[in-house]
Amino acid sequence: MLWQGCDIWRLTFMYEPVMQTLAQGFAAGGAHVATGCIRNPDAVANMTWLHSWVQRGDFFAWIGPIGSYHVAWGRLRELGVHTVHYKTEPVPLNATKSKCMFNRHIKENWEYSMLNYAESMRCANASANAPRPRYVPPGAYRHAIVNASAPSSASPVLLFLGNPYEGGRHKCYGELSRRLVRFGAMLTYTYKAFGEEAFGQRLSQRATVCVNLHKKCGARAALEAVRVAQVMSFGDCLVLSERAHALDESSYEGIVRFADNVSDIAAAFARLVEDGGRWRSEAAAAAHRFRRTFAPTAIFRRAGVYRAFGLEDPVRPDSLLV
Repeated sequence: MLWQGCDIWRLTFMYEPVMQTLAQGFAAGGAHVATGCIRNPDAVANMTWLHSWVQRGDFFAWIGPIGSYHVAWGRLRELGVHTVHYKTEPVPLNATKSKCMFNRHIKENWEYSMLNYAESMRCANASANAPRPRYVPPGAYRHAIVNASAPSSASPVLLFLGNPYEGGRHKCYGELSRRLVRFGAMLTYTYKAFGEEAFGQRLSQRATVCVNLHKKCGARAALEAVRVAQVMSFGDCLVLSERAHALDESSYEGIVRFADNVSDIAAAFARLVEDGGRWRSEAAAAAHRFRRTFAPTAIFRRAGVYRAFGLEDPVRPDSLLV
């Protein structure tokens, strides 16, 4: 069972790469998958109907922080359910110096980022009661619908997907915008494209070169892997990004192009514009690598999910999306 809290439909779409990766990975292994979304925290706390559904040996995962504190983790463990919390938020950059905080009734933490995984492993090694970590990043969960196209030299546009004013991101966003103007280019953003049709439309209409910026400007934080999965799953899109933590950069080598700072991002985009479209092969190669490396079955196999839960390891190709 895969569940999440959702304040509005926005969160449902934001978590879709995670939900679909898990659902497709389990289904490919022969598991029966049930998914759901609960808006009212009180309803989460009173999930007595769920307790009557589950059987010993079942799997229950809650995705994201919203509603997770209301889940009756202890009761589910008493019923013999394998409990998992899928973490969607980055660990603090000074996490290695902090005290480990965890819920002993959660059996495993599934992490979207290698940096998060390393921190979870630190806590697991420090305490036998801490959840066991597993690196299960969001993957290629849908057929691509957007083909790479060169940014127009007349009015080249670099697209940021998300809220550019959240946290300290506005500093990098503002500086990048000013630097792009010097190259005759423009930075724009899309925040309210919450749905497959609207999201795909924005990508195909505005740009197939996207930029990734951290909430904390200039920090080598965990890569925003959920956003990357959403962009790459929709088509042959090239992603330019601020530097992330080295653990995450190695996981996305050949998929995301990292730059040291916003000045370098602006210069890289300017070179793409001058390239006249020949860079499209790079975008196509990055998309192909992502769909194969981050196919749900490939992710589950590397994470040891099929072996751990006694599921059949699919013998068919890892991805039908390549």
